[in-house]
Amino acid sequence: MITDRWLTPPGPRLTLNRGQQLVAAVLVMLLIALVAIGFQSSADQNAYSQHSARSEAATTNTLFTVRDSLTYIDRAQQYLLGVVPRRDVQLARAMLAQRLRVIATNGLTAADSTGPDYRAALAALDAVVAKAPPGLLPVGQRDQWAGTILPRSEALSERAHELATDNQVEQHRMDRLAERNLLRGRVVQLAMLISALILAAILLWWVSANVVRQYRSARKAFDDEREVLRQTEFRLDRVSALERGQAQILERIATAGPVSSVLRQIVQLAADVSGAPAVRMSIGRRTVIYPPGADVSGTPAWTGVVTDNVDGSGTLQVFGDAEALDELAHTALVRCRDLAVLSLERDASARRLSYQASHDALTGLANRSLLLTRLSKSLLLSRRRGTPLALLFCDLDRFKMVNDSIGHAGGDQLLIEAARRLSGTVRESDTVARLGGDEFVVLCPELPDRTQALALANRIRTALSVPYTIDGKEAFVDVSIGITFADESTVSGHELMREADVAMYRAKLTDGHHINVFDSTLEAEVAQRLDLDAALRHAVERGELRCSAQPIVVLDTGVITGFEMLLQWHRPGLPVLYPGAFIPLAEDNGMIVEIGRWVLHETIQTLAQWRADGLALDLTMSVNVSPRQVRETGFAEEVLQMLAAAGLPPEALMIELTEHALVDLRVAHPTLARLREAGVSVSLDDFGTGYSSLTQLRTLPVDQIKLDRSFAAALDEGDDKQRAVVQSVVALARALSLDLVVEGIETIAERDTLLDLGADKGQGFLYHHPVLWDAARALLESGGVCPVPSDGGYTGLASSENPSPSESTTVTSQLPSPSVST
Repeated sequence: MITDRWLTPPGPRLTLNRGQQLVAAVLVMLLIALVAIGFQSSADQNAYSQHSARSEAATTNTLFTVRDSLTYIDRAQQYLLGVVPRRDVQLARAMLAQRLRVIATNGLTAADSTGPDYRAALAALDAVVAKAPPGLLPVGQRDQWAGTILPRSEALSERAHELATDNQVEQHRMDRLAERNLLRGRVVQLAMLISALILAAILLWWVSANVVRQYRSARKAFDDEREVLRQTEFRLDRVSALERGQAQILERIATAGPVSSVLRQIVQLAADVSGAPAVRMSIGRRTVIYPPGADVSGTPAWTGVVTDNVDGSGTLQVFGDAEALDELAHTALVRCRDLAVLSLERDASARRLSYQASHDALTGLANRSLLLTRLSKSLLLSRRRGTPLALLFCDLDRFKMVNDSIGHAGGDQLLIEAARRLSGTVRESDTVARLGGDEFVVLCPELPDRTQALALANRIRTALSVPYTIDGKEAFVDVSIGITFADESTVSGHELMREADVAMYRAKLTDGHHINVFDSTLEAEVAQRLDLDAALRHAVERGELRCSAQPIVVLDTGVITGFEMLLQWHRPGLPVLYPGAFIPLAEDNGMIVEIGRWVLHETIQTLAQWRADGLALDLTMSVNVSPRQVRETGFAEEVLQMLAAAGLPPEALMIELTEHALVDLRVAHPTLARLREAGVSVSLDDFGTGYSSLTQLRTLPVDQIKLDRSFAAALDEGDDKQRAVVQSVVALARALSLDLVVEGIETIAERDTLLDLGADKGQGFLYHHPVLWDAARALLESGGVCPVPSDGGYTGLASSENPSPSESTTVTSQLPSPSVST
């Protein structure tokens, strides 16, 4: 008798015996324990790192306290010797008081970290110093005061050294304890890892042996089945019918036929091959019965599970006599079930591809294509129903700088978070799309009124401006939003997109205004800016940029110590443009790098020519550069090569940056450090207009500060508070050994007040207005002095209404500036 063994599935399934299961279970438990210990080790490492950071901050705070205490003691002893006045002792005490108020990352101030003995010794010395005579101590009183001040200063010195010693001992003890705990965890983790690897190797060898044995068994069964196949030719008709039906169904699946039609064809094939009176397929909400109307209320003779990740699981049920289903029928039914799975997967894949074609891969938001489709439909509904439709174009500000600082992976995380915040801010009926980069668009159909769009823009700006935490670091960005509304004259969605883009562009250009509504005048402004952008790209090669220089003088004598050069754009047949009109544009389009390079070259060549002619032998050029220029790769080496080519030493150049730029340029500090190491100095321009704290000022890589012109202007009004502020800046510059230049001096009263406050260098229209290089050279040749008119009037015709330059070059005298260590 011929059997049907040819339909038997080839070979037994791979299963684990009891011993293998036991080894696998032990291995899984080891891996779980290893993961748990790994997490605990990571937590211990993080705790150790945080403890080390807090301890280091506390130690640094204590060491600075000891240093300032010793400075205070030194000033007191110098006072006893008559070297310094009592004011210097009090100034050192003030710096120590400021240090004692500094809060470390552990939440304690420097004063909290000192002991009662230190505070008592400090109070004792303070009490004696407070009673000491002001000014320099007379010779006849030195022995008298030495008997009271020296013992107390020595006591404070002993307490300060004890404070440093105790701090170091405690820090060493805590570090040794933490390191011992970490090492113990690593040893346990390593031991468990080795054990897991050994068990895994044993299990792998064991399973491999079973696989080989089962393969041999399956091979033998397959050879037996080949012999049987030759005896089953009479079954080929049914098999051929199955293959033809399967091929037709596969063709329908490959050509993306409707999934409902394909499922009906599969159910019909299952009924034809198995000979069953009724077949039913149920998947989710889909149910197909063949023949239509057949009775499917009884118990099925065969059931196959159809699995689909999108629509859920379902069943293929065959009704009738179970004994009538031979092995060929079972095989056919299994194939029909697999065809159903394949059809559903193909349909899900098509839907997934459609989704990917219409959505942004990074954020999951709608892309430009889907946005334009929905925008077109919304425009039709808006015209039909007469309801307002708004389009908001959002562009993240400062994203490029943040992306350069935290890396592209961090930038992607920031964009994903921004997309999440945007989606959580809008209505469910709104569409949020990402056009690429940091540009997002919000489509708001059927708004109640236009004020709702403005309110939504403000909510979006608030949500996107909240600090982002990326890999444990905070990142700050803002957003510029352009808004446009559809009306009866709107032609297409592309027109609305262009209008919203123009409004956003205008919002980005307007300081302090991050939201802008489109109107017809914006197009003309943008067109004018595009023309200006095109002209600026050729300004350097056409020789349209000019430099004028304003003297920097000694306040009481008018002797010129340097020049500040202002950049101007002379366009043929058009008014002269000052930096405020074109430098922001150069920052946006990247031309600032080329312009800055031209400024450096002109400045260095001019100074080299002056020195070759015997002039300006003691002058240095101070060039105001852009933050973008400093971030350029190789900027430091390029500057040094220019100096070397002109035959100038690095000490002949000073780089000027604003407070805001220096604080934001932490990543560029190595470039500034390279320049300073070579001899180039760094100046902090427009001091007082940024947000640098005293601690930041001590750590910033600067050699000079230039006090903003607004401080000198306020002195002319007799404001006592402003006098106190300027006097504090003068004292601060001296305490930090920084050169100080006061900008914008325009009246004799301002000059005299500055002299009274201790300032000695400055610039302004009181002395001279900006002049071209030839006139600046003539000033040096005539003696290098700018006399102040007796009536206090301006010596030049320049108006103070001219915008202060964003790109300027200064020539300052070469003065020795001692380094400041922190």
